[in-house]
Amino acid sequence: MQASSFQRHSLIPSWILDKPEFDDTVDVVTIDGEGNHSLVSGSIQAIDIWNNNGVRYYVQFNELYQPIRKGGQLLVKLIGSIAKQERFCPVGELDWHHIDEVLLADMINEIRDRFVIPNGEIYINKILSRIAKAWRQYKSHLKSVYFKPQERSQEEHYNAMPGGISRDNWRKLVKFWFSEKGQYMSKCGKEARASQSHIHISGGKSYANIQADYAKDNMLAAVDGSKSRKEVEDEVFESLMYGGELPKRPQGFGFGVVKSNIYGVHGLLRKEGHGKVHKRPLENENVNLTMSKNAELVKRNEVLEETVNQNTMLLMSLLEAMRNGKPSTELIDAAQSSLRLIQR
Repeated sequence: MQASSFQRHSLIPSWILDKPEFDDTVDVVTIDGEGNHSLVSGSIQAIDIWNNNGVRYYVQFNELYQPIRKGGQLLVKLIGSIAKQERFCPVGELDWHHIDEVLLADMINEIRDRFVIPNGEIYINKILSRIAKAWRQYKSHLKSVYFKPQERSQEEHYNAMPGGISRDNWRKLVKFWFSEKGQYMSKCGKEARASQSHIHISGGKSYANIQADYAKDNMLAAVDGSKSRKEVEDEVFESLMYGGELPKRPQGFGFGVVKSNIYGVHGLLRKEGHGKVHKRPLENENVNLTMSKNAELVKRNEVLEETVNQNTMLLMSLLEAMRNGKPSTELIDAAQSSLRLIQR
């Protein structure tokens, strides 16, 4: 397969690293293996991301760790593609938690090979949660298309196998559909879907991107001078959406957001501006300079960790010798030297 021909590349001038002027809703910044940055706009399909030739896309995240803007849309697109591939997400597994950890690591590595993702376990967990959701949606789609219990028997379902799925995994999935547990889970899922009162009707744009647009426009002004603009915004939103009640899973914030992210301690810190990281990776002084500094810090941390481990072993030896009543002068001098290094 060939990559789509609708992409438009342009080299980024040096000044854009300090004062980005591009539209991040339609353009995305990339970096190749040699550290060169480019702007890419136009249609970017999943096949283009897979055939990246060493080019990685920058992804922005909001304070709720949701991917936003053009880079975030591309990340979600690749996640949907990964969820449909048997080498990563076999449909024969009945529970996401049964997916092998090696496969989970492979998914993250594939994504990091194609996107610039911030370090941190929270980002990995959020990405895996999105893959799990896309995987369940894919299996639901397969069921809606291929599961016809009124027309075909279970054995006939085994033979109506779609492409890209092995016979063994397909048989496991069909067997689950026909099982009592599978039918019960299907019933519960339909009831849960019917009970939803707020449906996403904003088209292809996610709630996270809608809120990012709203924050950028900054059109809402606080009527009550004793409250911040954010507090007034939240009160109006909650009154219209929830009627004063606090739902377990707040609506209108997008995937992966729970009540504690909006209300509770985390919600309060978020309103005060804490945790707002990686909104625009290019707002740093210089991407290359930041990457080199990070690499230098990693080396320093490795040296420091090795020194601490050596000092710890030395102090443990001294304590053992004191316990036995045989501390040597050389050992005491070495321990004193290590303590002076720690004080520095």
